[in-house]
Amino acid sequence: MYGSQIKVIMFNIEEEAQRSESFARDLYQITEHTLMAHTIRAFERFMRTKYGYKKYMVKVFIDDKVARRMQHEKRCSYIVFGDEGANIFVDACLNNDRKRVCVAHELYHIYLAAVHGFYRNGQLVKMRSLPKGTESEAKSVEDFCDVFANRLCFQHNQFYQNANNIENKLRFKEIPRSSYKTTDLD
Repeated sequence: MYGSQIKVIMFNIEEEAQRSESFARDLYQITEHTLMAHTIRAFERFMRTKYGYKKYMVKVFIDDKVARRMQHEKRCSYIVFGDEGANIFVDACLNNDRKRVCVAHELYHIYLAAVHGFYRNGQLVKMRSLPKGTESEAKSVEDFCDVFANRLCFQHNQFYQNANNIENKLRFKEIPRSSYKTTDLD
């Protein structure tokens, strides 16, 4: 019964060893340009745990047309909500620090939408700007998002300035050695 379902995969060991090393390098290079990845994963987990989502994803897109799309020259980021999460669009012309602050700012907008009942039972139930009302209310929301973003980014910065955090929480204490020879580790 199971024999017919098993596939035998044949590959060249040397080619696969090279491919694995190449993919590790490529993936690492991508992670160097990933904005707020750990924070986004924590936020997704929070949304699943606190608000009952089976699945909640936040995707970040770097876009060179943010200001034009928003018809506002000073806008550097925005959100598009979906049934299983939100997409954050950040202006490509910003430096990486500013991009991270924008991601954090938009995360608070998403959080506010959940707190104020825009999500129920894991589903988006209302679509409108937060809050609906006067210009001063809208500015207050932007101010709260800025406070959150600045505080979160400040905490990240403090973490990375502490050598003990880097040594104890970020660096590998031991990297298991493969039976295959790797060019970068020897």
